[in-house]
Amino acid sequence: MNTYTLLRKIHLYAGLVVMVFVIMYFVTGYPMIHGRWFPKPAIVATTRTEQLLYTGPNEPAAYAKYLQATFDLRGKLTRQQRLDDGRWVFRYSRPGTTYAAVVAPTGDSVRITTLKENPIETMVTFHRLHGYDGGALYAVWAFLYDLSSFSLILFSVTGIYLWYKLTKKKLLGWIFLAISYGYASATVLYLMYAP
Repeated sequence: MNTYTLLRKIHLYAGLVVMVFVIMYFVTGYPMIHGRWFPKPAIVATTRTEQLLYTGPNEPAAYAKYLQATFDLRGKLTRQQRLDDGRWVFRYSRPGTTYAAVVAPTGDSVRITTLKENPIETMVTFHRLHGYDGGALYAVWAFLYDLSSFSLILFSVTGIYLWYKLTKKKLLGWIFLAISYGYASATVLYLMYAP
């Protein structure tokens, strides 16, 4: 198999992975852009207070793991905070559900608020997932993100190579390539340094 044939196959498979990623990103991102087009059912909140029998170290990471394991707070720890009055606040999130666990200053009870998101908010949550911590499904999701990102790079590099090999007149292609890279670079710089 020669280099050209190999690159065509890589380009094809990378394109298929990118297609799946773009469809997923479009479906989850669309409600973010056009949120007013979708119904806004209320987020259902339930609160319960539980007795806390924690005897471990008085540090946030240990508290967070204990609360998650003891009260079945599935998802990723997204926030931990010590309030001025001595309470600890821990937030756990997964698509469709968010938990807020507030530990009393005395450390003998915890108030857990469960927020059940509507389907639109759940899609937005999928769009914002990041990082490998949070459990096995989070790791799979993050791996698929990384695979898609790598496929985007392969798709563009092999595409440029194939275009270069197949096209005789390249001036128009170089102009469009420069415009697209310039636009992407300007967008990244704007988002990095915009006020």
